[in-house]
Amino acid sequence: MDKGYLKRLHQQVRPKNLRPRAASWYEIKNLSADTAEISLYDEVGLWGVTASAFADDLRGVTVKNITLRISSPGGDVFDGLAILNSLRQHPATVNVIVEGLAASAASFIAMAGDTVQVAPQAMFMIHDASAMCWGNAEDMTETAALLDKASNNIAAVYAQRAGGTVEGWRAAMKAETWYTDREAVEAGLADGVLGDDEEPDEDPEEQADEQKPAPAKASAPVGDDASLIDMPTPEQPKAAWDLDVIRAAITAAKEATTHG
Repeated sequence: MDKGYLKRLHQQVRPKNLRPRAASWYEIKNLSADTAEISLYDEVGLWGVTASAFADDLRGVTVKNITLRISSPGGDVFDGLAILNSLRQHPATVNVIVEGLAASAASFIAMAGDTVQVAPQAMFMIHDASAMCWGNAEDMTETAALLDKASNNIAAVYAQRAGGTVEGWRAAMKAETWYTDREAVEAGLADGVLGDDEEPDEDPEEQADEQKPAPAKASAPVGDDASLIDMPTPEQPKAAWDLDVIRAAITAAKEATTHG
């Protein structure tokens, strides 16, 4: 195919004055003296990040740790493989964080991480390689054979990082499989969900107990003898008069009234 046609098509779809290439697909910045961060938020290949541009910039990164943040729909298989291998060959420890989507080529670029974490609700998607072909039957047959080789090659990347077999991963690719954050961890594509390893400051059950109102003290109803059994007997006040004398006076008064 005429490369000039592709260039003209590229310019028609994405005009230079609409989205400058220098800031279109990624950013590299130093977080500290020994850590750099790379943000990959665009397509892979002709429409976004090319392997040559990525590799050129990566050669200038000399820190011990690289955090690669990914949110990409993927793109060209061979550019993706070149980016994957440039990260694998870099001496730094590469920590990948999938922040939104790691689909297609971006999903196997993520496999370059010494650690791979997926942000809550972020997703992976894997599928078979695809291509367009123009030609006769022989051209179509050759393209189909090449796509099979490319897809098996990609399946081997997943198997190497996540375990399993090439055949198993190829079956998942043919089905175009989408993985949620936790499904990606279960499949081995990621080591964990970002934030899951953070311990809460306090046990939620203990915190809930602390928030419960204190139970009200029970009060026995007046006249309930059973409830008064355990109640302390109040101290009786000392009598101010002799009770026997008072009782005798009352009795004498009653008798005088009755016989009067």
